[in-house]
Amino acid sequence: MAAPRATVPPWHLWGTAVLHEQDATVLPAAQVTIGTQQLVNVRYGRPETWHWFFAAEIIAASDIPNALDSAVATVRFDVNLGLGRANFPIARRAGSGIDGIASFEQFAFAWGVPLSGSQSAPTNLQVYSTQAVGPNRDQGAAGLAAPIANPITQLVAETITVQAKIIYNRSAGAGADRLRMNIAAFFAPAVHVRPDWYLDVEKHDETEQFPGGEVPGR
Repeated sequence: MAAPRATVPPWHLWGTAVLHEQDATVLPAAQVTIGTQQLVNVRYGRPETWHWFFAAEIIAASDIPNALDSAVATVRFDVNLGLGRANFPIARRAGSGIDGIASFEQFAFAWGVPLSGSQSAPTNLQVYSTQAVGPNRDQGAAGLAAPIANPITQLVAETITVQAKIIYNRSAGAGADRLRMNIAAFFAPAVHVRPDWYLDVEKHDETEQFPGGEVPGR
């Protein structure tokens, strides 16, 4: 018996863009998480090589009137990869990031006179990437003294989830600031060929032809 056809294309879960708006009550030199969004949920049904596009922009944000104060809004993309019964989260952890690497990818926006010379947030700036920088592969003394470049341009997985976290902090001031950001994450397989495209479902049972269960993969 043929598997039921999806009414919504499966790649609608492979990425999205989210407009996030929230007030952030901050204390001096303290950071707060003001938003967490799941952007990607891939259940492909078989291992594949994946490419991606991450993006973020500030739509509106509170000005920083104090000339000695500044603000930083950071978007962290935490990625969880799975294959079969195994999964591996690539996310920021306490005590990690010896060489400054935190999360799979992150974008930072800074404003305030000490950092950018302007009291206003960079609302005309879009930041995006199709690759990430992996951690230094040698965390010994020699490796930290002479890091080896580790660009990441593709991921290998059967399942992928991406969660974006918006972190906000002020260096010296305190108050209730408003931050409005647009964040996005899109994934696509390097080669998208589904096995059921080449199967005559009138003559063959998909579950017998492909016992790995990759036909209903989403």
